[in-house]
Parts: sequence; C-alpha cells; structure tokens
Amino acid sequence: MTRLMAWFQPIVRLQDRRIAGYEALARQRSPAGHVEPPGAFVPQMVENGRSLDLAMWMIGEAGALLAKLNAGRDAPLFVTVNLSAADLPDRRVAETVAATVKDFGLSAGALVIEVTEDRLHGSYEAALASAEAVREAGGRLALDDFGTGHSNLARLGAFRFDLLKTDAELVERLHADQRVRSVFSGIVSTADALGIPVIAEGIEREETAEILAALGCAYGQGYLFGRPAAAG
Repeated sequence: MTRLMAWFQPIVRLQDRRIAGYEALARQRSPAGHVEPPGAFVPQMVENGRSLDLAMWMIGEAGALLAKLNAGRDAPLFVTVNLSAADLPDRRVAETVAATVKDFGLSAGALVIEVTEDRLHGSYEAALASAEAVREAGGRLALDDFGTGHSNLARLGAFRFDLLKTDAELVERLHADQRVRSVFSGIVSTADALGIPVIAEGIEREETAEILAALGCAYGQGYLFGRPAAAG
C-alpha cells in the first residue's frame, strides 16, 4: 500500500551557512517501495479535493519535527509548509496552526505557512482574514515563487508576508545574466524596506550562493546545501 511521508530540505543563512530552518515536502512510497515526488500524486489529491487534508497533515509533521529540533535552543529553527492559495481562506488552516503550536509547544513564528498568490483573486478578503488568523495562532506567512509574474508589490504590503521566497528559475540565471542580478537586487531591496527576509530557492552553484549573499539575500535553499530527506 502507498504511504505518505514528510521530507525536509534545509534552509540556510547565506552569510554563515548555518541552518535556519527547513521546508516540509510531501513524498509518497509506492507499493513497490519507490519514493514518489509530489508531481506523481499531489495533482490527483488536488483534483479530488484533498489538498487541504494534505496540508493539515504536513503541518502536524512539521510541528513534530520542530518540537524535537528546538528543544533547548536559544534561536529556534523554523519549518515552512506549502498550502494551496485556494485553501488559505478555509478557517481550518488557522485552527490547525493554533492546535499544532499548542500541542507541540512551538515558539511563535516557528511554523510558517507558504503560499503562492496566483489563486487568491477570487477570495481576496477571506484570504486576508485567514492570513491574520494564522499569525494570531502563532504562525507566520511566506509568499512563494516571487518573480514568476503572478506576484505584485501591493500584495506584499496587504498580506504583510513574513518571508518571501524567490522563483528557482530566476535564481538559476543569476550567475549568467547581469540584468537578472539587477532585478533580484531590486527584489531584495524592496523586501528589506518592508522588513521581509528573502529566501532564494534552487541554489545549486557556489557562485550563485556568493552572488546572493553579496546582494543581501538572507536565506538560501537548494541542492548546494542539502537535498530533501526524511527526518533523522
């Protein structure tokens, strides 16, 4: 039978390369024993209306890991969990965050809900209210894939995102295209002005990591620092 699993990929501080947190990523073990990536099963779960069920389960797995990682730590790590923007307005999101923070005794902000904004248009006001409820429950909110064309600065201010994750394709082009560097520098400067740390995804080259650090990007994620793996 198939088995759902939570894997985790490290997120590091680019200035000192110390681990600051992790992204929780869903995996599934097939009956044959193969580990399947999200593309092999998540679209079907979304089609069957189970995307929120998956997200709530992943929030619980993230909470369990955080309770172990942060025991006795002065500077708590964080874990981000992906959520479909279409599910953000559902009241169960904030309720699950609140229950997870309480049950595992998590530090405020250690649990981060990560969304893309391309599907927020139809329920904008409800999503705003849910975002505030997530914060009140002890969580934080991250905007994923910034730079793909869906995101805009007005949304950054309205939702008061706590973290901003840039598109991996944009990051991959940094080392070869000066214009992309200028665009990324502008993103970092704007985010800094709003008090939002930036996480650059998809870092595979040392050169890219050094460029990002020089541009003032706070965090990095990618195969250079570690591949997704099961906890432990």
